Amino acid sequence: MSKTSVKENPSKAKESTYTEEEIQKQKEVVQKHYENEIPFLEKRLAYEELLTKIETQKFDRFAMQMQMAQAMAPPPEAPTPEGMQQEMANVPTQKRTLKKEI
Repeated sequence: MSKTSVKENPSKAKESTYTEEEIQKQKEVVQKHYENEIPFLEKRLAYEELLTKIETQKFDRFAMQMQMAQAMAPPPEAPTPEGMQQEMANVPTQKRTLKKEI
């Protein structure tokens, strides 16, 4: 892409070239910017780590509450043979017929 723009407008290409000093100055500016940001990023990292620990503790506490609730819950009632017979009696039975040959 840049090759076509250089061919079309050579004066623009001359404007966008930088000297070694300018490149070095830009690198220094970028480096200073990142060095200034590091303390803030470290504080943010510590904050995010604390949030993660808090969320993990909340999840663990909830999981323990669920286990306790399941342990304290009465066992599910097993169906009695009489109840099974009543359920089977309520199922409608259909008469089965043989296929008639035509």
